[in-house]
Amino acid sequence: IPTLKWVLVACYCGLLLYRLTRLSWVWHRTREFRRHAYARPLPASLAAILDRSIADLSMNQVAILCSSVTVGPVTLGVRKPTLILPDRFFTDVSEADFHSAVCHELAHICRRDFLWNLACEVLLLPISFHPAAALIKHRIDQTRELACDEMAVSMSANGTAYARSLISIAQSMDIRPSGKPSNYA
Repeated sequence: IPTLKWVLVACYCGLLLYRLTRLSWVWHRTREFRRHAYARPLPASLAAILDRSIADLSMNQVAILCSSVTVGPVTLGVRKPTLILPDRFFTDVSEADFHSAVCHELAHICRRDFLWNLACEVLLLPISFHPAAALIKHRIDQTRELACDEMAVSMSANGTAYARSLISIAQSMDIRPSGKPSNYA
């Protein structure tokens, strides 16, 4: 029995080390992704939408960057929040789609979701092997997205237009055939 106890402890420590290594790798990939994003001016009409949305949420200015790697808008950062948009958002996105996407992403920044997501990942690390932990994390992720959708809808003309914009954006994204999640934090 003492040998079995040490085997189980070794397995747990190995799993913990694996999850910690994986989290570190994802953090590194996120930093690399942010480092390769670049500044690009928004067209005047989209810049006006962004400024109005920031004012509606009583926020400070947010850094806007462009990336050829991402297929959808992404928010990163705790102290200096950054909104990274795909190339196509600077050239061929409708104003309605842009407004919906920006309102949703700014809601993530207002709620400090990047920080809370990171905190959840770290806190769930010791029990990450348990199926209930994965279920709880999944429900937290869903709730976070729904809360941001609710904030974005409150800034939109109507909920139907917001939903149509989200569908339009989702259809224009290059969906991964494997269904794998991104490698970013």
